[in-house]
Amino acid sequence: MNFVHFSPSLILILAKKPMVKVVKSDIKVNDEKIEEKLDMKVKTEETKSDNSRVEIKRPQVNVDRPQSNTNQTVNRPVLEASNLEPIEGVLEVMQDGSGYVRPKFTPSTRDSYIASNHVRRMWMRSGDLIAGVARAPKVNEKYWGMVRIERINGVDVRQMTPRPEFKDLVPIYAEKQVKLETDPSILSTRIIDLFCPIGFGQRGMIVSPPKAGKTTLLKEIANGVAVNYPEVHLMAVLVGERPEEVTDMQRFIKGEVIASSFDQRPEEQTRAAEIAIERARRLVELGKDVFMVFDWQYRLQEELCREVLIRQLCILQRNFLERPEILNMAGR
Repeated sequence: MNFVHFSPSLILILAKKPMVKVVKSDIKVNDEKIEEKLDMKVKTEETKSDNSRVEIKRPQVNVDRPQSNTNQTVNRPVLEASNLEPIEGVLEVMQDGSGYVRPKFTPSTRDSYIASNHVRRMWMRSGDLIAGVARAPKVNEKYWGMVRIERINGVDVRQMTPRPEFKDLVPIYAEKQVKLETDPSILSTRIIDLFCPIGFGQRGMIVSPPKAGKTTLLKEIANGVAVNYPEVHLMAVLVGERPEEVTDMQRFIKGEVIASSFDQRPEEQTRAAEIAIERARRLVELGKDVFMVFDWQYRLQEELCREVLIRQLCILQRNFLERPEILNMAGR
């Protein structure tokens, strides 16, 4: 179980009635003379020729024709617009420069694709919160496609300005304490404030035997931050947890919960943690405080080990713990 705090930076769609074409039929009568008088205003023209042409004006009969159903008439623009849906999610930039907006931090069928030129033109990075409109995938497509990007990290795209990079920010020692005590009946957070205080920009780790109450302590720490510092962005990252534990954390923690269950593939579990770290970095670049808790780092390292073994690497390399260290050292 690990918690990391990020210090802020110093800036900133007619129905037409069906046209019925009435064609008068020419009735040809061979070698016959029509001498019959019709009561219904019949005009008969006889010729001495073998062929005689008779034009009959029949009485008008009102026939109820079925009217066209205007509800079934859909204009093409409206049909196309019905395939558009608003979407919001965290951006993950790939190696080729393109990106995917993931509503659930992990790959899913509702991910939306963004071309690389849009990523570069709008200065988008991994971890940015993207909001816009996406269209449903076509026949030969797999993902949704972003049609319009409206906001990036809550800011209108027309008001976006250049921002600093996280690696260019200056890290300093923690100067302000994070007070976790809320209710006097909760002694754990009070003891932490007295014996091992946590500061803004500091990293820490909780180590204990199994079934000793690490998750309970983690929930109390997160609750203390949410109550005492409502302006701080609280994030909880759960790697390889049971689904019922994820639901319990989502109901208890008053913040953003990024979770991956144990039935997911190892690379999906580790990717969720990495995207969460990138999300926290983007918030810090905007000048916000971020408090992040992990449950837990050992399970993250275990999933990384499984990912390495799946790739048929027989020897554990020295840089095996490089990614967990990068996640841990992001707190500053």
